[in-house]
Amino acid sequence: MSANDSPASPTPTTLPIAGEIHVKSILVPTDFSPSSLKAVLYAERLAKDFNSTIVLLHVFLLSEYAGNLPDPTFGLSPTEVQAAYNASRQRDTDQLTNLRDELRARGRQVDIQLVNGTAYEQIVCVARNMEVDLIVLSTHGRSGWQRLVMGSTAERVVRLAPCPVLTVRDKERDFVEPAPGA
Repeated sequence: MSANDSPASPTPTTLPIAGEIHVKSILVPTDFSPSSLKAVLYAERLAKDFNSTIVLLHVFLLSEYAGNLPDPTFGLSPTEVQAAYNASRQRDTDQLTNLRDELRARGRQVDIQLVNGTAYEQIVCVARNMEVDLIVLSTHGRSGWQRLVMGSTAERVVRLAPCPVLTVRDKERDFVEPAPGA
């Protein structure tokens, strides 16, 4: 029995030959924070390399909207509550539209989605319904009790997404940098 026939020898692993990578669409959730805009930068570069469409997604969180309202004891009328909701939603729509227009001006194909709900659930739902090929998602770097209480949107998306997810941390060694003069 030769050394190669020994039962103690590990069996070699063979990988299938990798084919082409086709990324037709990239979903990029954004809350317009600097870290989520960094994820947009990564997606923009990947979209250029793969000739992909970017789908910008903003999840309108009703809990954030409620935090922007005055104390309920101020006795807001239903009309005032609706006006505050509409103004907040319009602000988010305008930001999403401006971001889309900026990327289109730089030659990217971009669609936008604005949905209500819980961030991770809506990100996964939109990714599934639109059959996107990749999600590029920022992490906000919460730790300790904040992460315990609030959970990690990125972690949940990674676990539940129907496609690969690239997470972009706020502080990391970047492999995509802004173009000189940008």
